[in-house]
Amino acid sequence: MRVDRVLFIAPMPPPTHGQSLASVALFEALKLRMHDLVVVDTSEGGGSALGKLLRKMTRSARALWSILCERQSVPVYLSVNSGSGAWVSLGLVLAARIRKRNLVLHYHSYQVVTKRAVRYRWLVRGSGPRAIHVVLSVGMATALRERFGARVRCMTLSNAGLIDTVTAEPRITAGAPSVVLGHLSNLTQEKGIREVVDLAVDLRRAGREVELIVAGPIVNHQAGEQIARAQLALGANFRYLGAVYGADKRDFFGRLTHFVFPSTYKNEAAPLVVLEAMGAGIPVAAYDVGTLHEMLSPSDLLVPVHQDFVSAVSAWADQLDWAEAHAASIAKFEEMTSAYNDEIIGVVSALVGPSQ
Repeated sequence: MRVDRVLFIAPMPPPTHGQSLASVALFEALKLRMHDLVVVDTSEGGGSALGKLLRKMTRSARALWSILCERQSVPVYLSVNSGSGAWVSLGLVLAARIRKRNLVLHYHSYQVVTKRAVRYRWLVRGSGPRAIHVVLSVGMATALRERFGARVRCMTLSNAGLIDTVTAEPRITAGAPSVVLGHLSNLTQEKGIREVVDLAVDLRRAGREVELIVAGPIVNHQAGEQIARAQLALGANFRYLGAVYGADKRDFFGRLTHFVFPSTYKNEAAPLVVLEAMGAGIPVAAYDVGTLHEMLSPSDLLVPVHQDFVSAVSAWADQLDWAEAHAASIAKFEEMTSAYNDEIIGVVSALVGPSQ
């Protein structure tokens, strides 16, 4: 059955991050099929902590009011919050159940399958048997069903379609004379800045010709200390670029031979920066978190979280066939992008009905 109106509850930019970019992409795809989209932006925006909290509370209240007051036939798309914010999502889900609405829940954090928390159990089970749960990968769908029951209705929608094709344009040629390590993130210990610097310093001490380029905002003083340590240990072979966007980000990826992402961040799921590196044909080494075991190519390196990242990457870099890894990264990225095009059509159809 086709519907003529959808209640779309999701964070929109600003700020720009994976969840808000996914919201924009799905919103644009829905607009191609229908004109009556009721958008409730749940983003906290910018500014002070108090301002963000008040904005989040006000917008969540508006989302609740919309669920309760829209006519009953209007389905709800809900971009699910992670962490303690999942309690807010739970309240919205229960309101939708009271109004007997069709629900599509979209998860952007792997915590729903890894964290044994009451809020996630109530969220999935409270959504009812008709709800559709949109997850980031086939493996995440399998894990969700294993945890909450085989009857949970899942669809996949990866983050591959969120990558700017200009940023992802392959720009590296084979035969690079040295190792140029790159790391891009919101720089924190959880995102792996310490391991990144340790790796570059270790390779340098072993006599390898190595350069390290780091980009992204410094979030706390611990990350700042690691940047200072890299400057002291590597000298002219270290560059810190700060936050990069557009052409600057393209140039960042274009200089690299290896992208390293030793993140253990609790909400890590399908990091966009890894997809950008793969699209540029850069071999990736990362800790095995979120959906990375399904994203990386066979030539990339996935390190179990309990193992030493530095020694594992050092050995991998020595043995890597760079040209082969370059081609494998691009091929895997193109495979995921192609699948994304089909996946987003499926999610849109789940909300509004099949195209005619």
